Amino acid sequence: LPMVWYVPPLSPIQSYADAGGLPKSEGVLPAIESLRIPVQYLANMLSAGDTGPVLRALKRMMAMRHYMRSQTVEGVTDTRAIDEVGLSVAQVEEMYRYLAIANYE
Repeated sequence: LPMVWYVPPLSPIQSYADAGGLPKSEGVLPAIESLRIPVQYLANMLSAGDTGPVLRALKRMMAMRHYMRSQTVEGVTDTRAIDEVGLSVAQVEEMYRYLAIANYE
């Protein structure tokens, strides 16, 4: 079977949220449930209609992006987002290695 990975782009989501397009949630991350692409559509494609794993994955990827951006761009380590979704720093760095760093060989 072919290995097919779908990683939704997070940059438009964060930019849209920063511009006030997405309602804020209680924490650091924007309300993932209010994305332009319906979460139910992604769930039908990826998890047999169960939105729970899709929401959890999107929140974790958004938290990873927030954490890595705070480290590389702002020069500080802001762990609020990863604490909100229950990830450790080691898990985020491993996710970043697999999802964000391309292998150029």
